[in-house]
Amino acid sequence: ESRRDEMGRPVVNFILDGEGTKIFADLTANNVNKRLAIVSDNKIRSNAVINEPIPGGSVQISGFSAEEAENLRAVLRTAWLNVPLELENQQIIGASMGEEAINQGMWALACGLAAVLLFMLLYYQSAGINAFVAQVLNLYILFSVLSALNLTLTLPSIAGMILTIGMAVDANVVIFERIKDELRLKKGRQAAIASGFDHAFWAIMDANITTFIAAVFLSQLGSGPIRGFAYSLAIGVVSSVFTALFVSRLIFDFGTDVLKSKKLLISWRIK
Repeated sequence: ESRRDEMGRPVVNFILDGEGTKIFADLTANNVNKRLAIVSDNKIRSNAVINEPIPGGSVQISGFSAEEAENLRAVLRTAWLNVPLELENQQIIGASMGEEAINQGMWALACGLAAVLLFMLLYYQSAGINAFVAQVLNLYILFSVLSALNLTLTLPSIAGMILTIGMAVDANVVIFERIKDELRLKKGRQAAIASGFDHAFWAIMDANITTFIAAVFLSQLGSGPIRGFAYSLAIGVVSSVFTALFVSRLIFDFGTDVLKSKKLLISWRIK
């Protein structure tokens, strides 16, 4: 127990059993004027000096504040007790709120993707189909890699996917606008596509490399939710670069070499 002695100082008293009394009597008799530490959970809870032998099993520790005395009392009463745990009640709570948030995030992802692809189809005409196929493949790769790595789908990871869509569409826009510039110079379809991709390559790579580096740092320094966002973003950046620079180019070349298309509808004004 913790209380105050005759001088009003906080002290902690405890009583040992028969075996403990004998052990403690020998210990204190052989170590007078030395320190005796009480250790619990690898932490020193008390480091008192043995003033005299204690043969009776009644021990008093002093030399600390009232709060420290109360803390030591709690340690002595609970730290060394071998108390078995008993299950009194158990409830299983479904993750309905988390599931609802994930569903809303996926719905936002789908709506955003649909709106962006609709704009690409309306503004870039047949070239918008190219962007549509690239975006669908981009998301397929992203989900496949996340699944293969057993990464949990969370709201931050969905946010990373949405950002990935924006960056992928931005890459397509850069490519299409460069191709439009080449078409204004009266170049043919194949030459305009090749030149457009060449001029857009480093602009796209620079933006995505810096984003990828930031995602790597976030994955190493951030907490759980931040890491989910970082992993999703990093995978999405690699997937976006692949689909924008390589898959999109293959689709254009397919139209040129296989379908023998001579013209390229890439806006309402450029053909």
